[in-house]
Amino acid sequence: MAQQKPSAQKKQRSIDDIRKGDAKTSSGIPPKFQTPLAIVSIFVVLLIFFSGVLSKDKAFNAGDNIASQSILPYLNAAQAAGTSVPQWIPNIFCGMPSFASLISTGARTYDIVHEGFDLVRDIPVAVFGGNDAMIHIWHYFIFGLGMYLLLRLGRKTSHLVAFFAAFSAMFSTWIVTYVMIGHNTKVFAVMCFPYILLALEKLREEKVTWQRMVFWCSALAIALHFLLESSHPQMAFYQFLAILIYFIVWLITDLKNKRNVVAVLRTGIISLVMVGLAFAMSADRYLASLGYDSYSIRGASPLVDRLTLGTGVEQKATSSTGVSASGGLDWNYATEYSFSPGEMITFIVPGWYGFGKQSYSGPEVQGEAKVPTYWGQATMTDCANYTGVIVFFLALIGIFSLWKRERLIAPLAIISLFALFLSFGSTFSILFKPMFNYFPAFNKFRAPMMALVLMQMCFPIIAALTLQQIIDSIKNADDKALKARLTKYTTYALYVAAGLFVVFLIGRGIFDGMIRSGIKASGKPLAGYPQSIQDLAVSTALNDAAICTLIAALAIGALWMYLRGKIKNAAIPLGLVIVLTVIDLWRVDYRPLDITNKSDYDAAFNEHDYISFIKQDKSLYRVLDMNEPTSNIPVSWNLQTIAGYHAAKMREYQDVVDVTGDAQGFYIFNPFMWSLLNTKYVIANGAVDSIQGRMTPVFVSKEPAQSREGKKEQTIVWQNNAVLPRAFFVRSYEVHQPLEYLKLMRDGSFSPRDVLFFDKQPEGMPATIDSSIAPNETVEITKYENENVELKTTTNYPRLLFMSDTWYPNWQAELDGKPTTMYKADWAFRAFAVPAGTHTLKLTYHDNKYETGRMISLVTNVIAVLGLVLGIGTTMKKKKEL
Repeated sequence: MAQQKPSAQKKQRSIDDIRKGDAKTSSGIPPKFQTPLAIVSIFVVLLIFFSGVLSKDKAFNAGDNIASQSILPYLNAAQAAGTSVPQWIPNIFCGMPSFASLISTGARTYDIVHEGFDLVRDIPVAVFGGNDAMIHIWHYFIFGLGMYLLLRLGRKTSHLVAFFAAFSAMFSTWIVTYVMIGHNTKVFAVMCFPYILLALEKLREEKVTWQRMVFWCSALAIALHFLLESSHPQMAFYQFLAILIYFIVWLITDLKNKRNVVAVLRTGIISLVMVGLAFAMSADRYLASLGYDSYSIRGASPLVDRLTLGTGVEQKATSSTGVSASGGLDWNYATEYSFSPGEMITFIVPGWYGFGKQSYSGPEVQGEAKVPTYWGQATMTDCANYTGVIVFFLALIGIFSLWKRERLIAPLAIISLFALFLSFGSTFSILFKPMFNYFPAFNKFRAPMMALVLMQMCFPIIAALTLQQIIDSIKNADDKALKARLTKYTTYALYVAAGLFVVFLIGRGIFDGMIRSGIKASGKPLAGYPQSIQDLAVSTALNDAAICTLIAALAIGALWMYLRGKIKNAAIPLGLVIVLTVIDLWRVDYRPLDITNKSDYDAAFNEHDYISFIKQDKSLYRVLDMNEPTSNIPVSWNLQTIAGYHAAKMREYQDVVDVTGDAQGFYIFNPFMWSLLNTKYVIANGAVDSIQGRMTPVFVSKEPAQSREGKKEQTIVWQNNAVLPRAFFVRSYEVHQPLEYLKLMRDGSFSPRDVLFFDKQPEGMPATIDSSIAPNETVEITKYENENVELKTTTNYPRLLFMSDTWYPNWQAELDGKPTTMYKADWAFRAFAVPAGTHTLKLTYHDNKYETGRMISLVTNVIAVLGLVLGIGTTMKKKKEL
């Protein structure tokens, strides 16, 4: 072994020398310009691809953007009022935490690293006229730049190979589709992966100077910090899982090869410390969120399940909450978007199962529209999990031929395989089920198919490493075994690609019938669509089968000819691979790209005539827009609603919706509850209540009628004549089991002014008088702000006060300047005991966890920045790695 080690080192140095020499001589570009040119090229290809959305009058037609953009007026108003990070939003679900639930962020100026990142990002955004799309395009650029740096700095590949990795990763079909459908937090999370991997690769080197150690530790902490800042816990979870697998594979490999494991242990300990530092840099966000978790639908079980525990009767959660009695997601809800083993064919033929959204023009639509053509096993999808056919074949060649040769191949391949089995979810639950049952926090995530993002990030890296080794194998004539392995598996890949091309070409008619039969048996909407749309799905599949396999055969064939000496210049197969990859990925990636006029997109936020009518009422009230019952659009109009959208609603409020709402857990359709929750106006097409006189039509929209159950009806504003004020006195209280009084609330079988309900005897409740409320006993809300509310009460006797804002422990109450108790009444709302006379009740939202986290974030951000500056400053005089 001692005699072989120097030889191996010599061989590795030989490869490095070859790559450096190749960089200087293979192109006419001087070496000092190659890196800047490559980086600019990464940005330029993004601008070219997204050119259609770069003008001010264009926007992505992404429905999922509406929920977040609806919140912007609330956030802007809070900041205008002097609250940089608003903590409570009263506009949806009768109020809920804003920052802790990740609804909004605000200006976190104490997060120095993130603020610096945003300042740099604002430069290209400003250059392109403040276009919001440029924010996300910039995040893709940072992702591609990370891939380029990982291959150049981490594995010393050529500039072209590093560019190939960057391009393939950015335009991996599902990854580039994120921005098209409004999943922008996923883009931010994905952006961090190559930097985390690069920092780990640098820290694992046997000889690392303390200066570089400081630099790469800071870089790792910052990359992990941004991952946590993405506000997408599931994507962060997958990347942490990938890091864990990376270390396990590294440790096993070193133990198997009897290497010194000090580097593994050292890097592992450092990484754990940096994970802690990254969490500390985001301490404000995560301490607040962890405090909220046990009060959300993701951290607490639904009331009906909790009450049926131990009875032998299993009552499933509603589809809107999807939470099991254990506090995790219900199995069916969690596995709804499971990947199918049969759909792995889309790794080569993206359109085999209809793809997702495709452009269609026909008699059924005006002009051109995007139609869903997917007919596979999942509920729906926007596109195929396609990484590019060339990337796919190159990755497989590398996995089989370079497993022991290239140190990143094994961990990335195992991460990809792990992700694949995890993505199968309920369709093949050999891995997903034990993870769901036993792995911490895993049962809080849904959509198993999302795990494939790990494969979509790893395969471009493996493919690029394989491409580099193929190029090097000719120049490094000493390593004949490597060349033989690469030639062998490249030959196999060529046979498979060429063979599939011939099969798909000859058997086109047979496959046509198979796909049509599959569509008919699928039960998906496509089966009931017009024949012309089904024809589109079939032709897409058959064309993809021929085109993709032809592209693969051409690219792999060029590499095979290079390995066999038929092509002497490496630039020819390398250039062909890059050009064909661009054609391959862009041909597929353009399908889900749906760009609309900005005016049409903004029309969702236009203030309708009936909204203008309602806003003439300056009193405090809530609304229910039956046209937008699960949307946050009313927030954009500065209205408060009993409905809305959020993936982690407050648990108790969702219980109220589930039991009393009469709308399958989606929203509250119950006139009694409308009154109790201060819902003064209901917006609907047509009538909403059968009881004469309870709801009065006060405005009929002059806008075009909308279709409802096949009939066109005008939008009407109904005023609730039985509406109760936001806060009012109640004569008495009763103690019952929650489900008992929620059913009373559902049925409306009591008077809210006569009784309110507790599920247990309220501690410290002062004596109150159960008598009629006199007209001179009043409650006046004198201030109603996001985190500050003031009420003036005047009573003849000690009274109970009910307020239909949701209860949350971070609200503190003071009566005439002295602390008083805020009780949880009617399961989710607020109640107070007020003495006789005139008094001032002040409610203030204060999150100690946020305040503590803010200080921790500031201190650790300073530490990370100092480490980065120190590392850069002490290594500037050293030889540049690029």
